[in-house]
Amino acid sequence: MNILIKEMSLFMGSYCEQSCICCRDKIMDKDCFEQCYSYTGIGPDIPRTLWEADGVVSTSGTLVLEVTELTDGNLDILLNGVSQGLTLDLNDSIVITSDVLNSIVIRPSASNVDVTVDLCLNVSYECC
Repeated sequence: MNILIKEMSLFMGSYCEQSCICCRDKIMDKDCFEQCYSYTGIGPDIPRTLWEADGVVSTSGTLVLEVTELTDGNLDILLNGVSQGLTLDLNDSIVITSDVLNSIVIRPSASNVDVTVDLCLNVSYECC
């Protein structure tokens, strides 16, 4: 699995478009997903899933994650169930590209934390 990670400050603007790519005997489809998530009183014992492939085949993609509220500690990012060794603080944003992408999860480092994150995801997957 190859993962490219870039830390940067981004405006979470809308740039979504859907397209279809033909790759030899596979047809790859592409979708964009944007969502704001808010959680109250959460902790490290129960990670929060932001996105899951849910049976979609051959997923890959680029995600932008921005932390807009964080009352304590920082956030750990888990891709495909594995911590990326990255922590985000309040007002941090990150861009990650992964050639295998099955789930995106956040886990706060402290207990009883209020968290708001914006997620923008461009995902490609096998269509037919």
